[in-house]
Amino acid sequence: MRGLRDFNMPKIVVDDRQIFLGLIFDLFPGIVAEPQVDMDLDAVARSVTKNSGLQAEDGFIKKIVEFAEILVVRHSCFIIGNPGCAKSAIWKTLAKTNDARQTPTVFDIVDPKAVTADELYGCMNPKTREWKDGVLSVIMRDMNKNNYPYKPEHKQKWIILDGDVDPEWIESLNTVMDDNKVLTLVSQERIPVTPEMRLILEVSHLKNATPATVSRGGVLFVNDSDIGWKPFFDSWLAKYKNKKTGDEIAENAFMLALSTYINDQFLDDLKHKSHIAPVCDMAQISSLTTIIDKLYGDLHSVKAQYDHLKKLREENKEDEIKNIYDGFFIFAAMWSYGASLDEDKLSFSNNFKAVSKIKFPDNGQCFDYFFNPIEGNWQHLEHSVEPMDKEYDGLFNNLVVPTAETTRQRFLLDMHVKARKGMVYVGSAGTGKTTVIRDYFSTLDKEATISASINFNSYTDSKALQVVVESQVDKRAGRTFGPPPSKTLIYFMDDLNMPYLDKYGTQSPICLVRQIIDYGIIYDRDHLEEKKLLVDIMFAGCMNPKSGSFIIDLRLSRHFTLVSCLTAEKEILKTIYF
Repeated sequence: MRGLRDFNMPKIVVDDRQIFLGLIFDLFPGIVAEPQVDMDLDAVARSVTKNSGLQAEDGFIKKIVEFAEILVVRHSCFIIGNPGCAKSAIWKTLAKTNDARQTPTVFDIVDPKAVTADELYGCMNPKTREWKDGVLSVIMRDMNKNNYPYKPEHKQKWIILDGDVDPEWIESLNTVMDDNKVLTLVSQERIPVTPEMRLILEVSHLKNATPATVSRGGVLFVNDSDIGWKPFFDSWLAKYKNKKTGDEIAENAFMLALSTYINDQFLDDLKHKSHIAPVCDMAQISSLTTIIDKLYGDLHSVKAQYDHLKKLREENKEDEIKNIYDGFFIFAAMWSYGASLDEDKLSFSNNFKAVSKIKFPDNGQCFDYFFNPIEGNWQHLEHSVEPMDKEYDGLFNNLVVPTAETTRQRFLLDMHVKARKGMVYVGSAGTGKTTVIRDYFSTLDKEATISASINFNSYTDSKALQVVVESQVDKRAGRTFGPPPSKTLIYFMDDLNMPYLDKYGTQSPICLVRQIIDYGIIYDRDHLEEKKLLVDIMFAGCMNPKSGSFIIDLRLSRHFTLVSCLTAEKEILKTIYF
């Protein structure tokens, strides 16, 4: 009974758990099998989780233990779950837990859709009959033979295949995933899987997988409710709880604001609103914390704001300080949760203005205002619009008339660039997405930040994108590449959703961008055994939801703050043309 229950529960969705348990109890009437938990694994996992700055919640620890148990009995495993549900955090934490338990663990990562099938396994040149190794064949051979960086003392060696599953590449792994445990290459070389090796596939779904593939691996399914976004918020809030450097007033203010504004009623209402592109809970809470951090940082680094804060502290005006932090939270919440809305922006604004403790002016939407910490109130962005340069003598195509809309978008973009978080503007043609970003790039301090544009089209594949990415970075040391030292490189991806969709619904350049953002690695396309590490780079982009693939993979877009760009209002058009 325990075997059936404990082996199958990790792969069952929440709604079906009671049904499954009912079947088990019917099969074994009157029997109660208490769970057998490895208490040492549980305790070490909790300790490692806390040391990593994460929350040792029961749901998270349970998934780590379940994953460890699966790896004992299966040498291949699928970790499945929606974007942002902590799939990567589970296997990374288990790897650290193994190290702490004297079971040294090493892993290598590749997105199988960021390279072609030939580049994944290797191929034979039809003319010269020369064999060229692939990424996966090199990793498996090195693990098998303990070539550097793998060593005999590594008790577990994991191959992490983090990307979409489809029959074109995964069917070749059938003999690896079943009891044969052998990878047979076109060159007739056979690479056995050693007892230390494990194949881990991290995916958001198995829509394109065949039964032959799914039946060969263990499954760990992470439901949205198993962990959720709350532990992420708690981990972020922990730095404000720090007894030495923390800010107790900020901690209490943010905790209260979370329960006031981001409550169940708010989230339920949000699900019924129309977003210009799909978003997930983790993306929104990540944007929220990023914006708050930036506003909080400015409060302590901009002299005028810091002097005002210092004065309030000296006068013990704690309520006014709390008011500032509340304003920061409201501003961050409306842009992280409301920025991606389409035609529902107005209703969101009205509802948000109604619940805000800091009263908004009656005119306009909440998005028209920013919070002034010195005044302690909302100020309209039109007062921050710079006058137009009437002496402009450049190309007419490059002329940008400052408006409340461009000022708002530049303010938000500047905040994200300084926080090193990507942004994607989503809107139909003519809404000024590209213009706003390029105009912002023209004003960047070239000593600290440089930019490069990548125009996506239906012919853009991962190799073409990689050529552009590599052309903008220089070798620093060893395998590390990046912009000149002390600089940040921003790649601007225009028409992000234009690349061609393959028959399984994936886009190889999107997979490559996600691999770079998640792990900071690319593989040399001429020498696939060589891995390059990219540092000090970030991405921003634009996309038209009415063309191309209409949307992009949520596993990529969750790393960005999505902002909808709608058709300009009458006042904005008057500003531009009159």
